Amino acid sequence: MKEEKIQELLDYLSRIGFRGAQLDTDIRQQIKSEKFEFSVTQELSFDNEKIFFTINLQRDQQFNAYRLTAYTAYHQAPPDGKESVRKFSVTRSGICNVNLAFNIVSGKFDDLMGK
Repeated sequence: MKEEKIQELLDYLSRIGFRGAQLDTDIRQQIKSEKFEFSVTQELSFDNEKIFFTINLQRDQQFNAYRLTAYTAYHQAPPDGKESVRKFSVTRSGICNVNLAFNIVSGKFDDLMGK
């Protein structure tokens, strides 16, 4: 796969909040293995809380490039350890960024909407 296509994918993921040297390395290694689809993981921190993401990518044969198909966010709320998991899929209008995903799975979005 051409470097230009890989960089476009990494730039897109960065725009929605997935970025970092390890993520880039993991994606490049998976692309090099030429799998049809694969997942990579990333851990991010928000307000001293951690959220784990599993990012799903799939090869688009028409455009000879990989694309994001969905990601799953896993959150464990302190101090009680209540877990929340949600899958976010690409729709016609796009996919929500990681900041919104954090607010949804952590329950903070509901708190904001209730005010």
